[in-house]
This record gives sequence, C-alpha cells and structure tokens, in this order.
Amino acid sequence: MPIKIAAVVPHPIVLVPAIGKENISRLAKTENFYQKIAETIKQEKIKSIFIISSHGKIEKDFFVFNVAKEFSLNFEEFGDFSLSLAIGGDLELTQVIREKLEENTPIRIINEKVLDFGCGVPLYRLCLEKDVEVSPFHISKFSLAKHFVVGEKIGQILTNEKKKIAVIASGDLSHRLTKNSPAGFSPKAAKFDQRLIELLQNKKIEEMIALKEAQISEARPCGLKSIAVLLGILSGAGIDWGMENFVYEAPFGVGYLTTLLNLNKHLEQE
Repeated sequence: MPIKIAAVVPHPIVLVPAIGKENISRLAKTENFYQKIAETIKQEKIKSIFIISSHGKIEKDFFVFNVAKEFSLNFEEFGDFSLSLAIGGDLELTQVIREKLEENTPIRIINEKVLDFGCGVPLYRLCLEKDVEVSPFHISKFSLAKHFVVGEKIGQILTNEKKKIAVIASGDLSHRLTKNSPAGFSPKAAKFDQRLIELLQNKKIEEMIALKEAQISEARPCGLKSIAVLLGILSGAGIDWGMENFVYEAPFGVGYLTTLLNLNKHLEQE
C-alpha cells in the first residue's frame, strides 16, 4: 500500500520562527509532535505528500488542485521576507488523480507557485528531505459528506500508486475558544473540539460527518473538511487506522490538533 503516513496538523503561523519568535514556546507540544511526524516522513522515505488545505483557493462548487511545477514557501504576507524555500510539485500524481476524478467530480485547476499558509506552514515544518514532492488539494464549500466521498475516490486511485505517499490534513479546530479568539468567544467551542476528538478516537466517522451546520458555524473550525477528506482517503484505500496519540493545544484561542494516525495494522499485513 503506497499510503504510509496519515496525519492531521494545524497551521498556526507562529510555528514559523521568524514570525512566532518567543510565542513558539507556547506551542511546544505541537512543535514536538510536528518533529515526530517529520522524522517519520524521513524514516519511511516518503516521496510524495498529498496535502489537503483549508485555505487558499476555496471554490463554492469545485475542489481545487494546484498544478505548479515548483512551489515557493514564503510568508511575506505575514511580514517575514527572510524565508524563501522551494519544493517540487508532484505533477504526475496530481495528473493521475484529477484525470480520474473529473469524470464525476467537479474540480478546478490552478497554477500558483506561492503556497497558501494552510499548505506552507505544515510543509515548512515537515519537509526535511529535498526530494519530497507535493500535491496540494483545496477543500470546497460542499458538505462534509461530499468531502468524505471525494476522499474515498482519491483513496481508491492512490491504491494503484507505487511511490510512498504521506497524506496530510491541514486545518485548525475551533476559532472561538476565548474572548481573544479570532472569531470571538463561544461557550460551545471547547465542547465542540472535545466532541470532535472523541469521535475521532472512537472512529465514529458517520457521526462526525453528520455534525449539524449550526454546531460547526458556532465553533468555526477550518480543518473539519480537510479531516473528512483524509478519512475518506483511508476508507477508499481500505486502510484501518486509529488515533491513539495526539496533542491538543489552544494558547491563542484556536484549537490545534496534531496527530499521526496509527496505520500499523494495515502495514503489518503487507
């Protein structure tokens, strides 16, 4: 099975040292878990990262693939002009997926060299190997259920790949945990994050997908659809998984979940 790694990561811009500075220490557990995922990517000799972003080019009626040949990781929009890293685009993988998807899935193609921070922050922290290529995929405004189904289709396609692949869902949980949160405070936000984590721990995917829009709007998570695509990919690829180890932090009023899903049961069967 080509999918060797599946992870959920947040994308706080403070994880970029030149921007976060001393604030990085407030996300020490998240940073350490990121390092664990990065080391696993290196150990597994991953060649391609399929990253699902909840930012960038978000369309109402389309899923979006970014097909640039080479991507630039920079954070100039946040005031950091010192960093400029390049990472290759996996045009071959993206082409295979989109050609089979567009038969029955509305997709749109963009060619944008500079990655959005939903892709940029995770890739900055995870890409220790220069020969790793990436395939960026952006969520849409379709339902959670639609995102899961599209993920299943992608998972089925990926089963035919020969290269080692990591699937990364980039997104944060509630944006309304404190009075200083970006979207203001909601007393229901913390309960939403706790409930979502419990659903993932117990693999109650149908209940997660069936979360009511009013609940989601109240908490304002941006990563829920990215997670739905990831879980759909694992389902479509026939991979069993578990979430035994994770980190959850919220020092800035936004919920940050980081986890490396346990795929060992499937890997042992190979």
